[in-house]
Amino acid sequence: MKAQVAAYKSEIKEGHIFFGVTDQYKQGMVTAALEFQKAGQTNLATEGTYKVLQKEGFTNIEKTSLDREDLDHISDYIDRNEVVSIINTTGPRKRSVDAKHIRRVSLLKNKSISPPWNGT
Repeated sequence: MKAQVAAYKSEIKEGHIFFGVTDQYKQGMVTAALEFQKAGQTNLATEGTYKVLQKEGFTNIEKTSLDREDLDHISDYIDRNEVVSIINTTGPRKRSVDAKHIRRVSLLKNKSISPPWNGT
């Protein structure tokens, strides 16, 4: 993750950094999200991750959903080329947009995506 943040900072990119992480990694991703915010990026997060970042004092953050029926779900952001990097972990929940779909769309749209992440 540190390498991804450093590489990101080396270029100026416009767009959101998407964070969708399982509960066990939420506190661990706060540091990375802070680095992206310091670089001037807007963090985009699913509801649970959004709440954690908001509680930590983040102001440059927007909430999205993994449910395709919701307005402005993550696939919409990716389709509009508004996401430049994705930090996503998988979990046991079944959603209409799962981690495999996010990875597949990211590859098609040539977006940076972190590998399965262990929170470090």
